Amino acid sequence: MNGVEFKVDSFIFDGKAYLYNILTNLSQINFGDKMPGFAKIITEEVNTGDILLRLDERLAVPEEQIISYSTLDFERFRGPQFHFANSDLNRRKTIIVHIDSETGDKLLMVIKKDYDSVKDKEFLHIEIETLPFCSTGEATSSCITTFLHGMYYPTVDVFTHIDYTRNQYIFSDYEQKYMDANPDIPVDFYAEKKLHYKIWCIENGEYTREVWYKLMIASLHEKYRVLLDEILA
Repeated sequence: MNGVEFKVDSFIFDGKAYLYNILTNLSQINFGDKMPGFAKIITEEVNTGDILLRLDERLAVPEEQIISYSTLDFERFRGPQFHFANSDLNRRKTIIVHIDSETGDKLLMVIKKDYDSVKDKEFLHIEIETLPFCSTGEATSSCITTFLHGMYYPTVDVFTHIDYTRNQYIFSDYEQKYMDANPDIPVDFYAEKKLHYKIWCIENGEYTREVWYKLMIASLHEKYRVLLDEILA
């Protein structure tokens, strides 16, 4: 199969795109690689001999019809749009992720249901976290994100708490969080408490959605503002 073109979740050969066999180890060597580790080594370091791959025509489609599910730009988001009172949030926790397909930077929103026994009201924790694309060149360092948290009471349409925090992650944890493929370190995995630096907070008042939105925009860099507007559109 000389002339094969490897991709993250398929390979191209003779005008067809074949999904990898389910038994294939698709682990990547470096964060952000565009093909599995074994394919990267074959492509970059093997210059002689033949490439032999198991072909299954049941897993093949014409090359122009393949849809990639694993690259950074396969889609721009996961999860529903969020419209406060008009959103149907049946689960205890709803996760939304939008991605800047040019930079790979993501914006995470997590909405979690909770109950205030003092006020006898259900409320929502609304969390927003920037997930910048950190390259393998930064593997020995940490990745820092912006984390914004609000407590929203749907029945009265107000926030009572809004805070701004910076989270610091060691690269190995952040890599798994960003990739959103490891159930032990999911995309909403939190930084260690000692690496969770709260910068400012307002609470014990009533703050409108407009105030919340303005504080979110003021706290996010421009590319993340665009992603937030996509989520709220």
